[in-house]
Amino acid sequence: MPACGCSMGSFPIVLISISACLILAAAAEMARRKPRASSLLSWLGAPKPERLTELNRLLSATAAGASPESLIDDIARAACLCGADRCAWLGPDGEIVSGGEKAVTVESLWTCRAVRDALALGTPSTGTLPASDLGGPSSEHSAHVLAVPVVVEDSECGCLVFIGPSVSLLGKANRAFLASLTNVVAVAESRRRLATQVRRQAEGLEKVIDLLPGMLIGMDADSRIVVLNLACLESTGVAVDRFVGMYCSEFFATLGVEVDVGTLVRQAMASPTPLTIHTRLSLGGRDSAVIRWTVARLPDGFRPGVSVFALGQNVTDHVRMQEKLERSERLCATGQAVAGVAHELNNPLTAILGSAELLEACVTTDADRRHLGNLVSQTRRAQRIIANSLTLVRGDEPPREPIQLADVVTQTLELIRHQLEVDNIQVVTQFAADAAEVNADPNELQQILINLLTNAQHSLMTQGGGEIWVRTGAAGSQATITVTDNGPGIAEALLDRIFEPFITTKSQGMGTGLGLNICKGIVERYGGQITAENLPEGGASVAIALPGVTRAAQFGDRSSPRHADAQCAVEQRDGARVLIIDDQEPVRMVLQESISAEGHRVDAAADGETGLSLARREEYDLILCDLNMPGMSGEEFYENLAAENPSLAAKVVFATGDAGNPRTECFLKRHSIKCLPKPFSGRHVLQLVQGSMAGKPPAR
Repeated sequence: MPACGCSMGSFPIVLISISACLILAAAAEMARRKPRASSLLSWLGAPKPERLTELNRLLSATAAGASPESLIDDIARAACLCGADRCAWLGPDGEIVSGGEKAVTVESLWTCRAVRDALALGTPSTGTLPASDLGGPSSEHSAHVLAVPVVVEDSECGCLVFIGPSVSLLGKANRAFLASLTNVVAVAESRRRLATQVRRQAEGLEKVIDLLPGMLIGMDADSRIVVLNLACLESTGVAVDRFVGMYCSEFFATLGVEVDVGTLVRQAMASPTPLTIHTRLSLGGRDSAVIRWTVARLPDGFRPGVSVFALGQNVTDHVRMQEKLERSERLCATGQAVAGVAHELNNPLTAILGSAELLEACVTTDADRRHLGNLVSQTRRAQRIIANSLTLVRGDEPPREPIQLADVVTQTLELIRHQLEVDNIQVVTQFAADAAEVNADPNELQQILINLLTNAQHSLMTQGGGEIWVRTGAAGSQATITVTDNGPGIAEALLDRIFEPFITTKSQGMGTGLGLNICKGIVERYGGQITAENLPEGGASVAIALPGVTRAAQFGDRSSPRHADAQCAVEQRDGARVLIIDDQEPVRMVLQESISAEGHRVDAAADGETGLSLARREEYDLILCDLNMPGMSGEEFYENLAAENPSLAAKVVFATGDAGNPRTECFLKRHSIKCLPKPFSGRHVLQLVQGSMAGKPPAR
């Protein structure tokens, strides 16, 4: 007989299949033998209804989950209908698995060749056993034996041995019925194997679920929790069994998250694709984490009672990386904007410096000289601020010099003291007895102090005023400066991120979030540290520690740029011929007046085309050309002039407010051309003119 299998809850299908096999086998046998007036019922043996009743009863027990061992006694009773009074189930190795009500020894069964053939060949076999082997008198006739292999999923599980005193046991109809009884054992064994496999798969699935790095929640259609994995225990610190049977919203409430889970479950059950939401919560007492929840409907029957699952994955690192990428893109855009603004500001600053120098000859009073000096110094300060901004964007290193921190603090406070007083803010300074000195760019230190003082000012304005303390000192080899206020302090959520870009404590529209990040970049470039903290008594404090310098590294010549310019006297000779090419009229006007005042002849052009036309007609000692101009740019002017008159092209000096631009630097290096960065004074240009008159080409 072929192997028969069964799945959970498929009793009607099995019954119909077995009945159909019996009928087809009987019909084939009758057609082969061409029986005379006998019917199918009489061939199957009387009484057939009793046999079907027994068979149905056994199959019902199998469908109810009865084990194959527990069915042997019932099978033995059913086999009595065929004349069998004993029944035993032998395993594939010949051991008795179950022996029925009348025990049979293994030794006695192994003496029967039919049993050995059934186990070895896998086919039904018949034979006899001496009565003495069954415990009866040796004078009795031998018993008849039918051994039927039990085959499950193409593998043998031993055989069922039926023993009876009459040879009728071996009749065709009886053999067919007894084979059907054997198939009942095969079906029961198949169900047991299937149940074992399902149980193991379920256990394996549970282990896989617990091993998932994210939180997994299985819910029914009413959003009640059916199952949770171990990650949920780690996240909440509460035994997951506590939440089973509760609404999922209660689980989220434990995590401090408000989610309309009911609506989410209904949407997930109606959606063909998974839904995704993000929540921010605290996991295990750690910092706030971003959890991405994927909610999806489960296939019917995948797991009893579970309609929807929600998988929560910690994507904090991914989100932070994305935020850093966005900040980098914003910083890049900010850098491009700074470079553009710097170029536009350097042009008017050049005109202001030049005009101030021209006014020096007209000033007659000390007050006017003081005002003019203030104009020049603030213009140069604006120049240095622009240069520092470009340094941050492009990574250039500004020149450093030994500086006393107390001097920087004093000068910075002079700039903003009035505004602090208007806002009812008092500043208290405390300088160390031994002067704290650092090797740095004074403008960058002033930029740091202005940022810190402005932040403290905005914080104190929220409470109507207060006090700021600025202290300098020395700690070992480091010089320190601390800015402290008695305001509301820094929000705890921002304290650890206060130096990140685009993080601001100010209200919307009051800050860019770049100030402290810029300060941190400057301080770390100097090899120092900057920290922020809230004070127990209230207020916030920002401390900076920078590598100090010894007294041996005292200031050298601290003459101002203006003083240095004054020392560079321009020797008067026959006037030089100079060509100025710049699209900014104020710059052209100032340069023309400054150079002409020294007895030189100056031509000016507002664009590259006009300048090239003049250069074709005249022989100049110096050509000062702007790089970035509408129409023909400075680069195009130079390339055209070099192609037509290389010797005159060697006398070109470029002027630009964007000298640090990588494209500009590449062009200047490629052609070895001198560049005069804006803003510059007329004295710088006069030095170039003097060099051209001495027969010296511009420095390269």
